[in-house]
Amino acid sequence: MSALRDGAIDLERGPRIICIPSSDPEMCRVVERIYKSIPWVTPDRLQSALREVYPNVLVRRRELSDEPMPTWYVFRDRATG
Repeated sequence: MSALRDGAIDLERGPRIICIPSSDPEMCRVVERIYKSIPWVTPDRLQSALREVYPNVLVRRRELSDEPMPTWYVFRDRATG
């Protein structure tokens, strides 16, 4: 089970996923469903799978030192990222 609020998906295991735009909860549900369907998921694999639904999607991992858990950003429209 995961929590979805304000465009953020907090998974029991794995990264925190921030969906942009946060005003599109359907996209967040699609991202979560596809994320959970991919074995050994990486940002590139998630982006590739999401492109079937959102052709301009962009997935990027935030790289901050001392961050307790990784955070991935999923931009619905490439121009946003």
